[in-house]
Amino acid sequence: MRFLLNGILALILGVAGYQLYLLFFQKQELVAEMRRLSRQTEPIKGENQRLTSDLDYFKREENLAKELKTRFNYTKQGEKLIIIVPEND
Repeated sequence: MRFLLNGILALILGVAGYQLYLLFFQKQELVAEMRRLSRQTEPIKGENQRLTSDLDYFKREENLAKELKTRFNYTKQGEKLIIIVPEND
C-alpha cells in the first residue's frame, strides 16, 4: 500500500514538475512577445503625443486663425494680404 502511495505521489510530482517546465517556457515566450510589442508601441506613443500637442494648439482660436492664414492665404474681410516670394539663386 505504501509503495502504491509513493508511486502516485511521484507521478503527481512528475506531472506537476513537467507542467512547471512548460509554464516556464510559455512565460519566456510571452515576455519576448511583450518586449517586441512594446518596441512597436514606442513610435505610436510619440505620434500620439505629437497629435495631442497639435490638438491642444489648434483648440485655441487665435492659433487656428494663424494657421489658416499661413497655409491657405486666408484673410478676414477687410484685411490685405502680402505674399513675399524668396528669390531663387
